[in-house]
Amino acid sequence: MQLNQLQFLLALSKEGSYLKTAKRLNVSQSTISMAIKNLEDELNYQIVKRSNKGISFTEKGQQVLEIAALIDMDIRELLNLKNTFLDEMSGKVFIAGASHGYNLQLVDLIIQLQKQYSRLQICLEDRNNLEIIREVAQGNYLMGLLQLNSVDEEFYQDELKKNNLVFSTVTQGDMCFAIGPNHPLYHRDAVCLEEFLQHSILASRYQVSEIFLSFFQKHGYKERIAILHDIYTSRHLVEKSNYYTTFLPRFGLHSDNKNYQQNLKEVYISDFKWTYKSGWVYRKDNYSVREKKIIQLIQQTWMNLQGVESER
Repeated sequence: MQLNQLQFLLALSKEGSYLKTAKRLNVSQSTISMAIKNLEDELNYQIVKRSNKGISFTEKGQQVLEIAALIDMDIRELLNLKNTFLDEMSGKVFIAGASHGYNLQLVDLIIQLQKQYSRLQICLEDRNNLEIIREVAQGNYLMGLLQLNSVDEEFYQDELKKNNLVFSTVTQGDMCFAIGPNHPLYHRDAVCLEEFLQHSILASRYQVSEIFLSFFQKHGYKERIAILHDIYTSRHLVEKSNYYTTFLPRFGLHSDNKNYQQNLKEVYISDFKWTYKSGWVYRKDNYSVREKKIIQLIQQTWMNLQGVESER
């Protein structure tokens, strides 16, 4: 049974003839006649009777019409719900992401959403964790994607509590240091942290916190951390350098994004394990109904994309 068969029946009952119904629906008479005949064969009883006086409906045909009318109403309600939702999925909202989450994951998310909801303009901004926390708390960003690592997570969790924000973990894994083929440690299988920290670190400004700097200084790092504007530049320079290293989530070494497929290798640190967790940050309240629906849409689309990536 198909919905167009019921729609043909309803139109036929209003027009009273196959010719008028065909003109109204812009289809051929034979299309309508065949659809109803197939429905009758499927139900195993007659619905429409033809005579010199026109068409009429059998007793069972009248019952089918009543049911078809109810189904048609339900379909219209579903379409109205869809239109209402599309109206709400419009306008401009701001979200932000830190470090690799912004460059390697959120851009794909925004592209996917724009395909489905062309009237929804999501403005994506690259910010560090502290900026995201403060801007979300002040209502300037709808939400943000933080990347916390085990070195400075406690500090940011305290900031989240101070600003009455929710942090919802979506992914977690290992952080790693990476070097290019010209680096003196490139052919080493493993090094200790003390030895590794004798070399200079190059990083995006969105990756570095005071807690991070203090931690490595306590472990003997004496070089100056060179801080650049973006991770693409830092990764590119590390690939060509014979002394710089950078740090990133391990998944970032195997990105599908061609802009980030530099020839980098992880340096295994035998006495130091470094992890990260990414998660959405948003306010506990003070959202409109529309904003709540957009947040749910973003989170669901993110989960769907992560599922696709996991299958690859």
